[in-house]
Amino acid sequence: MNEVLIDLSEGLEMSELSEVDDEERYRKVCDAPCYTHQSCENCTSAACMWCSSEERCVESNSYVASFPYGQCMEWTTQKAKCPGT
Repeated sequence: MNEVLIDLSEGLEMSELSEVDDEERYRKVCDAPCYTHQSCENCTSAACMWCSSEERCVESNSYVASFPYGQCMEWTTQKAKCPGT
């Protein structure tokens, strides 16, 4: 899963930096947006919805806005139902 990380050491003095280990220095802020996932497996493991007919990953709660004319003919939110798995 892709993650967005933030460096929490910005603005610290050098003496303070030596007290901060790498695990504390970087903390997970949020998961990558659904549109960044390029495969069904990545998409569905990230609480997103994969549209097989469009080969596109979208937010599960934005299905209607993403496909206003019903372009997505086949979709899944389960990794086990990805094509080829």
